[in-house]
Amino acid sequence: MDAWSDQEYTMLHTIAVWVDNSWGCSHWDYSGVLFVNGPNSGYTSGPGLGLGLSLPNYGGGNYDIEVGFQFYCDCVQGYVPFGDWTQAQLQPQCGDERGSIIEEYSSRGVDLQPSCSDFTTSASSTYFQPHEYNKNGYHQWYIARGSLLSGADTVRSNYGSALIVNGSYRCPDKQCDIRCASIGGGRHMHGDAMDFNSYHDTPTWWAIRNAANTVSGRCIEPLDLSSNSHVHVDFRPSCPW
Repeated sequence: MDAWSDQEYTMLHTIAVWVDNSWGCSHWDYSGVLFVNGPNSGYTSGPGLGLGLSLPNYGGGNYDIEVGFQFYCDCVQGYVPFGDWTQAQLQPQCGDERGSIIEEYSSRGVDLQPSCSDFTTSASSTYFQPHEYNKNGYHQWYIARGSLLSGADTVRSNYGSALIVNGSYRCPDKQCDIRCASIGGGRHMHGDAMDFNSYHDTPTWWAIRNAANTVSGRCIEPLDLSSNSHVHVDFRPSCPW
C-alpha cells in the first residue's frame, strides 16, 4: 500500500493486486471499503481500481488504516477475500523543503509532529536576528516559538550587554549529528530553546543564568549538565529541573 503522497491533501492509494494466473482470469477488479481512523477520519467504498480516500491532513499524524476487499474476476464466478491492517504516518507536504524537515521528525522519532505553518524563514526579535535563531541551520526554514522570541530578549535585557548565541533551532538531523541519544524530546527541535555562550567561564555562566532565572516560564539546564561552555534556556511547558 502506498500510504501517503506529496500533497497536504493526502491521497491514499491501494496497490495490492497479485493474482494467480492459473485461474485463467483476463480481468480482475474489486469492490471494497477503506476506513481510516485518525485526526481526520472517514471512509470510502466502491468498485473499481481507483479506490482511495482524500484526507485534510494539515498537521500530519498517525492513522490506523483498515482495508477490506473482495477481488473478483469477470470471467470466473466467486470472490477472492482479501484484507489487511496497516498503520501509516501521514506527512503534510508544504511545497518546499519543509516537507522533508517534517519527515525528519517522524523518521527520527521526535515527540513533536510540526505542521507547515510552524516554520519560518524570518522570525527575529529586538536583540536576536534570524541567523541566530537558526544558527548554522541545515535548512533555511526553522521554528522559533513566540515564548522563545520574548524570553530570549528578556534574558538579554536583564543581562545588560550583548550575548553570543551558540545555537537555537535544530532540525532532527542536526540534533542527531550533535547528540543523537537526546533526540526524543530535545527542545532545540521544538523551537523554544537557546544556548548562550558563557566562554567556559563559571562566573559568566552564573551571571547569564541569573539573568534568565527571573524570566517567566524559563527552564534552565543545570551547570553540571550543560558545563560552563553555555547556558541552555528553554520554554517547555514543564521543566524537569
